[in-house]
Amino acid sequence: MVNTSALLTQRLMNKLHRQGMIKAGAGSDGKCGMYTQLMMDKRNYKYQLLHPVPQTEKINGKCCQPFGRSTVLMEMGKEYPYNGEDASWQIFRKRDCCDGNILDWIF
Repeated sequence: MVNTSALLTQRLMNKLHRQGMIKAGAGSDGKCGMYTQLMMDKRNYKYQLLHPVPQTEKINGKCCQPFGRSTVLMEMGKEYPYNGEDASWQIFRKRDCCDGNILDWIF
């Protein structure tokens, strides 16, 4: 269940990028605004399981999993077959900004 829902989450994010519905804000192009990124960059996303059993322990010293990493270590003991098959994920997205350069624009 965890492996399948993580795969579906990643595929949905990729589909939304291909349709131009999600704007990217990382890298040199995203320093001062969002831009359309039709090919999703997996390095900009991480995710964490919230339901049915939250991922609270760190795996290899990290609290979140990047897109593309195997779910073998994080899926152990996370499924209750008698209580439903739904999972909730929290998705983190990298965002670069130029807050330090705003003062240059003002003065």
